[in-house]
Formats: sequence, structure tokens, C-alpha cells
Amino acid sequence: MKLRISYIALCFALTHGAVFAADGKTYQHEAKLNYKSNSDNSDHSYWIGEYRYYLEAVEKSNRPYNLTGFLSKTSNVGIHSTQASKKKSDNFFIDGQYFLDSQWYVSAKYNHTKSNNYDYDEDDYGASVGYFFTETAAIYFDYQHNHSDLNSEITMQTDGNGFSVGVKSYTTFEATSGLYLQASIGRNSVNTVVKSANITSISSDDITSYRLNADWYLTDTLSVGGVYAKQDGDTFNEEVFEVNASFIQPLTDSISAEFEVTKLLKPDVDGVYYKIGLSGRF
Repeated sequence: MKLRISYIALCFALTHGAVFAADGKTYQHEAKLNYKSNSDNSDHSYWIGEYRYYLEAVEKSNRPYNLTGFLSKTSNVGIHSTQASKKKSDNFFIDGQYFLDSQWYVSAKYNHTKSNNYDYDEDDYGASVGYFFTETAAIYFDYQHNHSDLNSEITMQTDGNGFSVGVKSYTTFEATSGLYLQASIGRNSVNTVVKSANITSISSDDITSYRLNADWYLTDTLSVGGVYAKQDGDTFNEEVFEVNASFIQPLTDSISAEFEVTKLLKPDVDGVYYKIGLSGRF
């Protein structure tokens, strides 16, 4: 049902977008429908629906397509629904961002994941405050709470609280459009309770996380980039490195086709992840 809502929003955008954005220069509504999969493993396939509403009109031109929301500094609210193609899991995400002025903003988010193969639910809540110290660069502080429940032959509950600080910026170039950078460092405390018929186990872990991603925009619709992320904990350690490319093909003033490919280098995963879809801005 949640994915269907996003799908309806996209169809509305595609059929009526010209009415709301006749000049094609601004938009307040954005709807997307994408299919994501792995070239070697169709079990990792998802339908992704998104809708976002901006309280004021957002300029389309003279900036990368994927960064118009970030660079507009406009209050907005959005929903995001993901459904595994074989209905293994469902995910629903809602978030909002409110600008107090042209520099300060606050935001909040809620994320829910449910497995359809076994009894598992996960909820994430987050809030952040940010400050644009230039027209195209901001620093932000995040807080996030996580809770998950697994019920099968054993039961497992986890609760986590985390804080992070980050910076994101966009620098324009003369020969190409520009470079987008985002870096963050965070600390998360996780408590886990595992229960079986005769045993109860309680554990805790403090995890430090690092993340850096960069996207070089060759044009406003074509970019190549990479992501490096690492988590260090007492009992949990993970390292991820990926490279990616994204291309947007405008079809009309309001409708575009989206293409994205991602290769995971660490951990080494067979195949290439790809995403294709349509987006409407009106």
C-alpha cells in the first residue's frame, strides 16, 4: 500500500506535471519510481517509490539534478517506500526539513523495516540541526535512536542511541559542473538482549563510525563517485568501499529517466548493482 501511494503520486506527476510547471523552470513536487537489482543475483531486487513536497518553488537550472533539493535550502517533507520484489521485506521512511532562515535548519525522520520471511521489526528515529556556513556548504549534528525485535526460536531485542557530526559541500568548477563532498563521524551505543528457552544473554557495544562520499559532476546530469564507510566496535567491525555512476536523461521539462550503477569493492560482492526509473518534477 505504501509503495502504491508513491506510484500513484508518480503517475499523477507524469500526467499532470505540465499543468503545475508550465515554464519548466521550477517545481514543488517530486515523485520517483525506481527498480534496483544486482546483475548476478535477482534476489536482491527492490521497487522504490518516493515523493517529496517543497513548501516553496525550487529552481531547476544551473545546478546538478541530484543536488537541487540540497542547494535550494527550502523546507520540505518526503516519503520513501521500498518493497523487495519477492516480498521478503518492506521499508517505509518519512522525513522533513524546516529552514528557520537561510542558514539554520532542523530536520526529523522515521524509518520502519519489516521482514515478511520471519517475525522481525525495526524502527529508527532521528533528529538533526544544521547550519549553512556558505551558500553551498553546511555542518550538521545528528541524533538517532534504533530499536529492533526478532522473534523465532530465540528472541532478540536491540536498542541503540547515537550521535554524529558531519559536513556536506558543493564546489563548482569551470570545466565540469562541480564536486559534492560529505563526511561524518559518529558514536553509537547498542544494547542487545538474546533469550532462548533456558538462557538469557545481555551484551553492549560502543561503535565509532566514519563515512566519506564524493560525487564529481561532469555535467549537471552525469556524475561518478565513491563511498567509504567504516564501523569500529568492541564486537562489531565493518568496512565498505564502493564506486558508482549516475546519469539523468531529461525526457520533457518535467519528466526524466534515471540510471545508476554501483560496484561494491569491499566487501567483494559478485555482480553490479543497478537502478533504473522515472522521476517527475512539477
